[in-house]
Amino acid sequence: MKILHTSDVHLDRCFTGTGMPAPMGNQRRQSLRDVFQGIITRAVEWPADVLLIAGDLFEHDRVTRDTLAFLVNEFNRIPDTVIFIAPGNHDPCLPNSPYFTEAWPPNVHIFTKPEWESRPACQGNVTVHGFGFDAPYITKNPFGQLWIPEKRQSELHLAVAHGSERSHQPPDKEDYAPFSAKDVAVPGLDYLALGHFHHMQEINGDFDTRIFYAGSPEGLSFKETGEHVH
Repeated sequence: MKILHTSDVHLDRCFTGTGMPAPMGNQRRQSLRDVFQGIITRAVEWPADVLLIAGDLFEHDRVTRDTLAFLVNEFNRIPDTVIFIAPGNHDPCLPNSPYFTEAWPPNVHIFTKPEWESRPACQGNVTVHGFGFDAPYITKNPFGQLWIPEKRQSELHLAVAHGSERSHQPPDKEDYAPFSAKDVAVPGLDYLALGHFHHMQEINGDFDTRIFYAGSPEGLSFKETGEHVH
């Protein structure tokens, strides 16, 4: 089973607050498209069975029709990869969200509610659990409410979500859907794909679930130095 996990791409991000001149902001937005296109290319070449996108794929207030067409085209490049999106605080499922209004390819599933939903994939050998923000500040926090039924030995359970793991909260990062890893690493959950923190990190503890923040595939400000994985 080959799984790709990404998050916090922030397509159509506004870079004016960083002090960049407008032409440089346009270049940076194109760079974000390029890096996402590279992720899809990896899914094609590997090939990936499942792509998990843990929120903030785009910025709701700025996303353009051209960017939505770009996303649909990229997703159409991987028709045999099942794509699961858990919207975050920058791309919440508001009533006018593109997650509701756009015609997404049939291999794309979007978790649109702030409650855990479970979807089978890969001929029933995988179950993916996820939830989505329904507002910039989620109206209820489902972390800690996930339950995995008794599973077959060959069955894989994955989860994808966006939020702040309390013990690893960066000091300059705003708190969204806060939770403790031990409360969501329930028995039977094999992998939890997280978004919100912009640096890749593994969350370890006294549990069997593997928990990772993918981090943003490219630094989004001058403070986001170091290696970003994509």
